[in-house]
Amino acid sequence: MPEAIHFRCPTCEGRLKAKAEAVGKIIDCPKCRNRVRIPETDELCQERDSDNATGGRKGQLAGGAKAPSQTTAGWRRWGTAIGVVLVLLASGWGIYYYLSARAAEDAVCREVLASLNEMNDVLDTVADERSAKTAEPAVRKARERILDGAKKWEALPAGRRHALVKEYRPEFSRSLDRYFTHVEASLHGKFGSVSFAILIPMHWENDDFGIDSEPGAAKK
Repeated sequence: MPEAIHFRCPTCEGRLKAKAEAVGKIIDCPKCRNRVRIPETDELCQERDSDNATGGRKGQLAGGAKAPSQTTAGWRRWGTAIGVVLVLLASGWGIYYYLSARAAEDAVCREVLASLNEMNDVLDTVADERSAKTAEPAVRKARERILDGAKKWEALPAGRRHALVKEYRPEFSRSLDRYFTHVEASLHGKFGSVSFAILIPMHWENDDFGIDSEPGAAKK
């Protein structure tokens, strides 16, 4: 049996100590002056044993696997980070795709304008039927470029075509005005029958242009 008993006052929770032979006696608590019976067992020793057992379990948990709450929080942080990365990648791809599509559409527009200007430049050199025959290979080449560009142009969404025409309106107006002037001149025999036979009938209306499906002179 231990030489001393350690216990707590049930009223003030103060720590008390008494000799082992005084077990069962009633004493006055020196702190709160309430009557206290000395217990048979060392209560504070039992508390220490309980605290040591709890601390050992905590140490095992700390030295081994993480607490469930910490593990869950870690997975949540990783999930959030991965989600942010995926959103950024998707956004970057969407922007890249949008810019690439816009660049391709702008390229089609410039190709159409370049082919029209090429045709105009060739026709500017034609003064009579003889020069028209000389320029015919170049006119045919420009004609093929115009047809190829027109197919790509008509494949674009109508709304996008209107937006491009609005953006490039000065260039379109100049190129098409020149072309329609050449077509009108061809109707009066300036270029001779050879060049007129391979000119392309086009139309320019409602902020758009296209190739006429039926043969005939272009219209404004």
